[in-house]
Amino acid sequence: VVVCALGYGIYKFISTPSESQKEQIRTVLLQLVVQAEKSFGSKTGKIKFSFVYGELLKHFTWLKYIPLMVIEKLVEDSLDTMQHLLETNQNVREIVEGDE
Repeated sequence: VVVCALGYGIYKFISTPSESQKEQIRTVLLQLVVQAEKSFGSKTGKIKFSFVYGELLKHFTWLKYIPLMVIEKLVEDSLDTMQHLLETNQNVREIVEGDE
């Protein structure tokens, strides 16, 4: 069963065009990172990562076969993107920080 599941995960990973697949993941990750930041606030990194990882697996179940280090790197990239958006886009800042 494990071999079949792993084979299916690899098949799903290979069957989608790589750049298209990465863009889908990046889009979902950015949404999840913003949602986690808004929901959990600062100083809750492990909780936010756990939330993002769990939700990401709901969208892309085959990612559970990808090494966690790869997922962590993708999440870090999304955090950098969110930071940039917070610094440069008032609308995003208002969404994340709320009405302050």
